[in-house]
Amino acid sequence: MGRFEQLKKYFNDKDSIDIPRQETEKGLFSPSDLDHVEYILTRLAEKDILDTSGLAADMGGGDGRVAAVFSQHKIYILSVEHDQVLHDISRTHRTILRTNGVLNPEYITLAQGDFLEDEVYRRMNIPFESIKTFYNFKASAHQERGLAEKIEHESPEGTILILYNSVEFVPEYSWLRHIHSESLGRQRRKSSHESLLFDMYMHVFRKELWEKRDF
Repeated sequence: MGRFEQLKKYFNDKDSIDIPRQETEKGLFSPSDLDHVEYILTRLAEKDILDTSGLAADMGGGDGRVAAVFSQHKIYILSVEHDQVLHDISRTHRTILRTNGVLNPEYITLAQGDFLEDEVYRRMNIPFESIKTFYNFKASAHQERGLAEKIEHESPEGTILILYNSVEFVPEYSWLRHIHSESLGRQRRKSSHESLLFDMYMHVFRKELWEKRDF
């Protein structure tokens, strides 16, 4: 069994015991489909959209499973989660998976806090503008818009934003150009009383100045 399949099995086994979809301090935690994350990274690298040599960030890192996939691709990633319980769980997962040889722990930095607040980046000694790729799954409309505006105001040209969600509609931003979208198939999400299938999409944006865009 390959390392990615081992990673999937680990989280599938966890999810079969503990329902992963739950309320958090900032909203609702519903984990990314790891097959979709693996496809996103492979697909965007093939299209020369993803800078695998630069720092990435999972904004709303949950239990750390997305960061684990990034680490398998040897992409340095900052995983920021506001909820203290989920942050602690992600630290436990990282320790177990490191012991099992399933991830590359040196590529993962876990931070607890609000990803829209500058204090998080100061505390971790990681400038926000040093992040080359942002990944975000199903944030609230306020958080998603806030992240996009923070990238527009603070990040250099060429910075990539990957939105992974169940919304086919592509949002519009002032300084983030939509460069790619794909339907990724369906994801099953379980709660305490139901199991539903959702069509999932990735929408990719690149920061560009207006005068450098093609019209």
